[in-house]
Amino acid sequence: MSIDEGEDAGAGEESSDKKLAGRVQQTSKKVGAQFVVGLVIVPVLLILFVVGLLNLVSFNKMTKELALKEPDNLGQVFSVRIDAAQNEAERQYAEHLDKMANGEIFEVSKKFITLYETSLASEKDYTRLLSTYQQLSYESASRVKGSGEWYFYYKEKIQKLSDAALKREEALITYLGDD
Repeated sequence: MSIDEGEDAGAGEESSDKKLAGRVQQTSKKVGAQFVVGLVIVPVLLILFVVGLLNLVSFNKMTKELALKEPDNLGQVFSVRIDAAQNEAERQYAEHLDKMANGEIFEVSKKFITLYETSLASEKDYTRLLSTYQQLSYESASRVKGSGEWYFYYKEKIQKLSDAALKREEALITYLGDD
């Protein structure tokens, strides 16, 4: 090992020592900043904890006081509630009687029956249309050579539509109990 190599090794050690010292100083600055932040946050958290605890204690006292208070006369309290419920029932009954006297209920019922009959007739007509269409497509397919495949292709789709229409028709019939 020559003198030049020894000087280079010594200079390398000094530079690494300087780097290490710089890192230590940076770390100490960061630790100092974190310590200051910790000193500020910890008292704030303690104050918030104490305030929350005091609020809980005061709420507990208020609820205990309310629970310990009993009404002077339970009969009087319940009679007021019963009177209020009776007044509300009488008001609702009077409203109901007014509607019955006007005949509004019967008009709604007539409109519903008309709507029901129209829906039922529509479903019956739709079912008849689908069955007629299915019959027409079968007759057309039987007359034209090679069109039977198309008939069987569309037959399932038409059958599903027809079955759904029949189900809706039956549901309408059973809804009001008509035959």
